[in-house]
Amino acid sequence: MRRRIGDKEYPKLFGVSEATATRDLKELVKRGIFEKIGVTGNGTYYKLKPSKPS
Repeated sequence: MRRRIGDKEYPKLFGVSEATATRDLKELVKRGIFEKIGVTGNGTYYKLKPSKPS
């Protein structure tokens, strides 16, 4: 299972604009689902945060 995605991959995978992808990824980080790695540029990606045991 792949556990990371770049900000350029997201719009292609989900068929959304880059602006929508940016908003979606920000929201996923805010909700604690993804973690943003890097600040800006080509090295930036998002990875799934590990799930907490129930």
